[in-house]
Amino acid sequence: MLANGLVTYECWDLKKLSIPSRSQLYQLEPVGIRTPMVESLTGYIERLAEAHCVPPDVLISRTITPLLKQIFLKSRTSRDLRSLFDRATAINGTGNIVIDLVQALQKLTLIEDLHLLTLLF
Repeated sequence: MLANGLVTYECWDLKKLSIPSRSQLYQLEPVGIRTPMVESLTGYIERLAEAHCVPPDVLISRTITPLLKQIFLKSRTSRDLRSLFDRATAINGTGNIVIDLVQALQKLTLIEDLHLLTLLF
């Protein structure tokens, strides 16, 4: 305290803080990027679903599928989702479904380079 009874406080910096973008899904880092032990995209989706405490089909149908640009499903009925899951082997490949899925996951997680979990270059 000063002799006259006033207290001197430090100055506050009132600049606007830069808050980074928030992702809709957890930003799980892919395992083994740029190594021979890299995980597959289907494995990444499984870990993402587990981190959110939901089955993979629920994560795909309710969160990922609405962002897909290509029309792989006519509707989101269980029968149509089954047709997507039947093509799960293509998810780690090089087709249009993979490109679309990777873009949707990158938008949801804000993680770049998810194409490295597939056969895309």
